[in-house]
Amino acid sequence: MYANKFLIVPPAGGRLVAVTADGEVVWEIGLNTGIHSSNQFLPFLPDGCDFEIEDGIQVYDDPARTARRVARPAIKRDRDSGANPNWRPSSDYKDQKQMRTVMRKQAEQQAKMQKRMADMERRFAEAENPVIEDDQDMPDEAGQVEADDAGTQDPAAAE
Repeated sequence: MYANKFLIVPPAGGRLVAVTADGEVVWEIGLNTGIHSSNQFLPFLPDGCDFEIEDGIQVYDDPARTARRVARPAIKRDRDSGANPNWRPSSDYKDQKQMRTVMRKQAEQQAKMQKRMADMERRFAEAENPVIEDDQDMPDEAGQVEADDAGTQDPAAAE
């Protein structure tokens, strides 16, 4: 019986024939190159019939039913990760790391320069438009500063 078998079909193809016990052909099917499971044809096989293999098809048992795991003691390499302990970074890796460092430093310098420029612009804007807190310290049209309420005057004007 061909239940749970694999049919390996050669490059030229092959034929699978269903025959009765008397040798009468019930049906015949052509198979393409490759591996086919005989289980896919069993539902179409009438009672009392069997397969006849033709044209170089080879029949193998189902590997899942015949394969056995080999018992062996656990050894150290079973726990190894497979990583190469002798790995060293390539020169490309070093170059990339150096480039990232250079770019990071340039970005930091650019941020500092932008901060300095903003601070300088703020100072120039303050120098052009001084903030006057008290109207009494403002010079009059003649350029003289008036004395404050305490009676003090400009030291240059007192002499």
